[in-house]
Amino acid sequence: MKRSQMALAMLLLTSCRTRAVWHEPEPSLERMLEQDRYDAYEEGAFFADGKVLQPPPRAALAYVQKPLDEAVATGQTSGQFVDAIPVPVTRALVVEGRRKFETFCSACHGVLGDGKSVVARYMPRRPRSLHEPSVRALRDGEIYSVISNGYGLMPPYAAELAPLERWSVVAYVRALERSQNAELDEMPVALSRRAEALLP
Repeated sequence: MKRSQMALAMLLLTSCRTRAVWHEPEPSLERMLEQDRYDAYEEGAFFADGKVLQPPPRAALAYVQKPLDEAVATGQTSGQFVDAIPVPVTRALVVEGRRKFETFCSACHGVLGDGKSVVARYMPRRPRSLHEPSVRALRDGEIYSVISNGYGLMPPYAAELAPLERWSVVAYVRALERSQNAELDEMPVALSRRAEALLP
């Protein structure tokens, strides 16, 4: 027998199903193999009235998420960037902003937002410090837009951060800027005295 004929015979033998390879399913599993099925609008036995689908209860309201205000969703009103954060700035918002900033932003911008990080050191174009006067002069809506849409080598983060999370990052960026550029008379007395003692 030629080698090609032997190969064909072996292929046919291995592809044949025999009774030895077929096992009857366990009786307890038959319910998973054969189940009653009903189409959506077909008469069935799921409910007492024989219908598969039931009308919603009386006075039920459809769940519709309230659309966000234009300023909150886009950082703009009538095509102009908003000057201030359009949501209440609370401690919880700033704390959340810190968490998101340290997760998504600090790898490039640095923990202090000064553009100094291990990743930034090897980038062909280093991220700008968030403490530069030109960055500090940006309106809050512009910072929100950069987070949402990206800028230069920075990718957009709209997919990773919901609108309120983006505003929390804006709030934290403002807190970072203030922490590195605070005037002595803006600081608590104890801190301002310590700072004055360190001045030459």
